[in-house]
Amino acid sequence: MSAITKAALSGALKRLLQTKTLDDITIDELAQTAGVSRKTFYYHFQDIYDLLEWTMNEDSRLLLAELDFDNWEKELASIVAYLDANRTLILNVYHSLSHSAIEHELTTLFLPAVTQLLAREPGYDKLQPEDAELLCNLYTLGMVGIVLRWIDDGLLLDRFPPLQKLQMFSRGTLKGFIEQSLEQAEE
Repeated sequence: MSAITKAALSGALKRLLQTKTLDDITIDELAQTAGVSRKTFYYHFQDIYDLLEWTMNEDSRLLLAELDFDNWEKELASIVAYLDANRTLILNVYHSLSHSAIEHELTTLFLPAVTQLLAREPGYDKLQPEDAELLCNLYTLGMVGIVLRWIDDGLLLDRFPPLQKLQMFSRGTLKGFIEQSLEQAEE
C-alpha cells in the first residue's frame, strides 16, 4: 500500500508541475490531487522537497533499469528523450530549486550509466582505480554540464549537441586517456 500511495503522490506532483513551479504547490493541493489526506502525505514524506527527491530517484531508477548499455548513443538518446518528454516539469523544478540540487540529481542519474558504459571500453579494467574514478567523474560532470546548459536554453531539442558528435568526442578522448594511462603505469 505504501508504494501505491507514494506513486500516487509522485504522479500528482508531476501533474501539478506541468502547470506550476514547485514553490506554488501546496501540500493540501498535492494531497487532494493524489486523492489522499494531508496526514497521509506526511506519513510518507516530510515535505514537498522530500517527495520531489523520491520522485526523481524513482524516475532515475526506472529509466536506468530500461537502458541497455551496449550502445552509448542510443542510451544517451533515451535519456534526452526522457528529459524532452518531461520538459515542463523539469523547467518548473529547475526554476524552483537551487542549481546545485539539480546538478546533484543529474549526477546521480548519469554516474551509474557512465560507469557502466566506461567499464565496457577496452583497457578500462586495467586502469588504476584513481584513473578510472577520474574518468567517470570527467564524463559524468561533462554530461551534467551539457544537460544544465540545455536546461538553461529551455530544453529545446535543436539546442542539444548532436549525439554523434558527443559519441565521436567521447570515443576519441576515452581511447586516448586509457592508452596514455596504461603507458604511464608501465613506466
